[in-house]
Amino acid sequence: MKKILFVFIGLYSSNAFAYYTETIQNQCGVIDNNLNAVFTPIPYTCDSGEFLPAYTLGCEPCPDDFICSGGTYNFSDNTHQGATLSSNYIKHDMTNMCATNILHELIAIFTPNVHTCTPGYYLPANIDVCTICPQNSFCSGGTFTFNETLDQGIFPHILHVGNDIIYLKSEKQTTPSLNIKIGNDVFYAHMTQNQTYMNNASEHYLKIQYDNNLYYVCDDTTCPQQ
Repeated sequence: MKKILFVFIGLYSSNAFAYYTETIQNQCGVIDNNLNAVFTPIPYTCDSGEFLPAYTLGCEPCPDDFICSGGTYNFSDNTHQGATLSSNYIKHDMTNMCATNILHELIAIFTPNVHTCTPGYYLPANIDVCTICPQNSFCSGGTFTFNETLDQGIFPHILHVGNDIIYLKSEKQTTPSLNIKIGNDVFYAHMTQNQTYMNNASEHYLKIQYDNNLYYVCDDTTCPQQ
């Protein structure tokens, strides 16, 4: 004989809503005082970008610096499910605010990863590994902290003229061009017959007489498009 147990919610804490109440079988067919209730956690299916916090009756948006791929999870009193810390950060300290109230957020302190790049390598923006220096740049190496927007340890080759600079390229883009050899590599500065400044920060000209023609040396910021 099966009996259905009706739960009076007022006797339970708020997380009682997170469980199914199942029927109870009294094998003897006699109602007695030794029936034990059986509860099954309710599952929640979270979409990508959501997770199931501990002691929470539903999915919530993924916290910053976590990855939440989505999935189906059973209600838990003490375990956050579906949130994985991004590999770009080291978890320094985590405080679980769940006490008697339903948890609505994770509070964490993060320290960005630190990388030491050898000479010839740099740390690109939003990349968590040192990367080989491109041909048209100089990479000094050094120790850098992960940054989402800033390339670190990389410098273009520069021609200094007094207090002015001209950025050099690894490929020739004008004919003729100003060719500068650095080590075994040749770098190029643009040349044009149109009067122009060396770069946007300059108020000076660098003029070169070549093949009976007057040319101005410039970079990408001021040189007319060829």
